[in-house]
Amino acid sequence: MLRLQQAPVISRDPNTVRANRFQKAELFVSLFVTDVSEPVREMHASSNSSQRLIKPKRLRYLQLVASILILLTIILAGLLFVEVQTALSACRMKKGSVSMNHATRLLAPKTTERSEEYAAPQNSNSKISRRLQQNHESTLWAAKLALQNEVVLLVKDSLNPDVYHNLTNFRKSFQIMEKVFRIYVYKDGLRPLVHSGPKSGIYASEGLFIDSMERGNQFTVEDPMKATMFFMPFSLRQMVSYLYDRSTHKIQPIKTYIANYVAMLSVKHSFWNASGGSDHFFVSCHDWALKATNSHGQLHQNAVKVVCNADCSQGFDTMKDVSLPETRISFNGSLPSSIGGSPPDQRPYLAFFAGQMHGVVRPILLQYWKDKDPLMRIFEVLPASIASKTSYSQHMKLSKYCLCPAGHEVNSPRLVEAIFSECVPVIIADNFVLPFSNVINWESISVTVLQTDITNLKNVLTSIPEQKYRAMQSRLKDVQQHFLWHDSPQKYDVLTMIIHSLWTQRLDQIQLEDN
Repeated sequence: MLRLQQAPVISRDPNTVRANRFQKAELFVSLFVTDVSEPVREMHASSNSSQRLIKPKRLRYLQLVASILILLTIILAGLLFVEVQTALSACRMKKGSVSMNHATRLLAPKTTERSEEYAAPQNSNSKISRRLQQNHESTLWAAKLALQNEVVLLVKDSLNPDVYHNLTNFRKSFQIMEKVFRIYVYKDGLRPLVHSGPKSGIYASEGLFIDSMERGNQFTVEDPMKATMFFMPFSLRQMVSYLYDRSTHKIQPIKTYIANYVAMLSVKHSFWNASGGSDHFFVSCHDWALKATNSHGQLHQNAVKVVCNADCSQGFDTMKDVSLPETRISFNGSLPSSIGGSPPDQRPYLAFFAGQMHGVVRPILLQYWKDKDPLMRIFEVLPASIASKTSYSQHMKLSKYCLCPAGHEVNSPRLVEAIFSECVPVIIADNFVLPFSNVINWESISVTVLQTDITNLKNVLTSIPEQKYRAMQSRLKDVQQHFLWHDSPQKYDVLTMIIHSLWTQRLDQIQLEDN
């Protein structure tokens, strides 16, 4: 059994200061390792006469060294245990996926290590920032004045004035945008997390936009000094594939990567610091787009977020952010095989919905309307027995109204699918900022129902006059072009409409002084 030692008496004689140092060290070590000095004392007491001649000073040296060695052994054993546990955790991750820690080390920008390489002289950065800011301000001010005073050129197009808030202003704004609005795409970052994204499925809008900007178009420039805005081409959907740890359900590695990427840009280039990020933007159709940016203050508060999850109650800023249409693209890269649907007289169903029970709105919808009325075709997943006779897309083409209820998030691809099927969308998603709402008058082509009015849904729809319904249904043809993707961007297609939304949001930040 271990016996407590009595603390040695520290001499205060000035002539024994050197010996006291060893006594103090022995006292400190004895508090942690009480069983080291005991065997040494017993050995010393039972040793022969020659061993008794060992000087006390040397004995204290031996005791101190033995204690330190034991402490070091304990520390090393602890470090080894942590390394083994880390290695075991990495081995347990899904085969084929990249380990979270390993991927972060490989792919995350090394901001601190490369800061000297990226950093330009302070005076040079200040001059570039001032010049860049002056270019932006002069361009935007001139555009703002032109919008107020310039007469729009006569153009031939198929735009229907009934579906826009102000068609004349839209045409004028689009013309000026084509002349002066330019975007610089950052070259920094490594694939697959940057410069690429999904081009099929429900996240295709994210990857298709990145791809078009990477290949270049009429709005991109190679000289950043000629740019009006700056595009950060990282893909949140790709980060979910490579960095998200499904065993812990934590998205912190994604937040860290994005914050490090933006920090690297701000160190390497002067453009971010010139505006605090207010002329920078990223594009994402993933549900986590709004919360994945909050680890970088300026990115979350100042940069423009072009996102499908345009929920103004979850951090979407209607004064600067842009709503991105969610378009479902098949895995062969094509849109629906046929755009259009039956005329109003050949649509026997009043309303249609089929989908997963995500969120809180959809279960309420099924609770009140599933199997309650033959005109209300409300399903969870469309049953195989029904789908074999009338498919999902055929139901849309045979229904007057297509319901677009919120799931986990406010957005869904049903909105665009309804427009392509010429089925009047019924938006049941409070706080959803609809795409291109600064240009398109959504009241002319859709119906909005509050989530609290689901119980009265049929009465809301049947109370709409037939003439009004037919007008809304007919106008859907006029807006289909705004939701189509093309290999090469076309005027008024979805890509140019997204860019126009960026353009108008930037212009709205410019306040002209009254003369």
